[in-house]
Amino acid sequence: MLLRWIPNFLTISRCGLAFLVLLACVKVTYAQGCESEHFTKEDCNNLVRTWAIMALFAFIAGVMTDFLDGIIARILKAESKFGIWLDPIADKLLVAGALVGLSIIYEGWLIFIPTILIVGRDIFITGFRMTSVGKSVVAVSTFAKQKTALEMIAVTILLLPLAFTESNGLEARTDLADIIVGILFVLPLWTAAIMSIISCYLYLKQATKTPD
Repeated sequence: MLLRWIPNFLTISRCGLAFLVLLACVKVTYAQGCESEHFTKEDCNNLVRTWAIMALFAFIAGVMTDFLDGIIARILKAESKFGIWLDPIADKLLVAGALVGLSIIYEGWLIFIPTILIVGRDIFITGFRMTSVGKSVVAVSTFAKQKTALEMIAVTILLLPLAFTESNGLEARTDLADIIVGILFVLPLWTAAIMSIISCYLYLKQATKTPD
C-alpha cells in the first residue's frame, strides 16, 4: 500500500522543490549585492554560484520527479485521482517558481515578459480546469507537453551561466557576439511563452467545443 503512494510523494516533493528553487534564486539576488568591507567581489561571486547551483540542482531534481512519478505509477498500477489532479499543478509550480526567481535575478524585460505570459496562462488554465466546462478536457495534449518540456529546458539554460560562470546576470551587452549569445539564451523561453499562449487557445477551443 505504501509503495502505491510513491508517485504521489514524488509529485508532492516537486511542489516543495519549486519553493526551494525560488528561495535559492532570491538568495542569488542578495549575493549579487553583498560586496562590502566584509565581502569581496570574489566572495559575492562564489555565493552567487553556490546558490545558483542549488537552484539548478533543485530544478533538475523536480524535472526528474516529473518523469519518475508517471513511470512508477504505471509500473505499480498506482494511478490515482489525487495524482492526476496534482501532477500538472506541481509542474506549473516548478516552472513558475524558477521563472519568478530568474525574473528577480536578471531584472530585465527579456525574462519578465515571457514569465508573465507563462505564469499568467498557467494560473488562468488552473482556475479554468476547476469549472464545469474546463473539466470536460481530461487528456493533456502533446503540444502542451512539448510546451512544458521547452519551459524546463529554457529555465535550465538560464540557470547554467549563473551556476558555472563569473556572470551575475544579463548585463547590458555591446559586443555583437555577446548580443547574439544573449538572444540564443532567451530564445527558448520566448518560444515557450508563445507555445504557452497557443496551447491556452487550443485548450479553450477544445473545452468550449459544442458536440455535434
